[in-house]
Amino acid sequence: LLRADGNAAENVNGIPAGALMEAMTSAWDILRSACSRVDALAAHQADFDKSFCESHIGNRLWICTREDLRWPKAGAGTSLIATALAHGVAVVAAHRAINDCLLLARLFEAVPDIAERLEAARLHALLPKVRLVADVSYEDRDLAKEAGFKWDAARKEWWRLMAQVDAEGFPFRTKVVNV
Repeated sequence: LLRADGNAAENVNGIPAGALMEAMTSAWDILRSACSRVDALAAHQADFDKSFCESHIGNRLWICTREDLRWPKAGAGTSLIATALAHGVAVVAAHRAINDCLLLARLFEAVPDIAERLEAARLHALLPKVRLVADVSYEDRDLAKEAGFKWDAARKEWWRLMAQVDAEGFPFRTKVVNV
C-alpha cells in the first residue's frame, strides 16, 4: 500500500488514499535508516521484496530464507507457510507483509542455531546467481514445481534464480540462462 496512488480497499481497511501518499516518504525514510545499520536483509523469496525496495533503500545484501538459508527440518524451504509448519511454528495469518515478517521472526526464534545458519546464509547470498530453467515435459511439470521452480508464462518455462553451485541434483535436466 505504500506505493499506491489510491486505495480501492479503503472501505475494508479504513486507510485513506491521502494517508498512503503522506506516509510513503516517511516510511521509506524509516526503512532506509534502519537498513543503514544492518549487514543484510532477510526475506522469504527475497527477489520479490528486493524488486520494489531497492529503488528506495539502495543496493543491499539480501538473504533469501528460501534459497540461501538451510533450515533444519525436512520439508522446509519452499513456501514460508510450509517452512513454518515444518518447524512447528503456527501460521495465524499469511500473505500480508506484516504477517509474513512476524512469521519469519517466529521461525528465527524457533531455530536454536539461527545465528550460525544466518551467517552461512549471508555467505551463500554473496555467491553469483543464475537463472536456471527446468527441461521438463508438461506431464513432468510437477517435478519442477516441487523443486521450487516458478512458471514464467511469457517465456513458457519453469525457472528458478539460484546460486550456480546449487544447480545440480534435480530429477530433470536444467540449463543456465543469463540473468
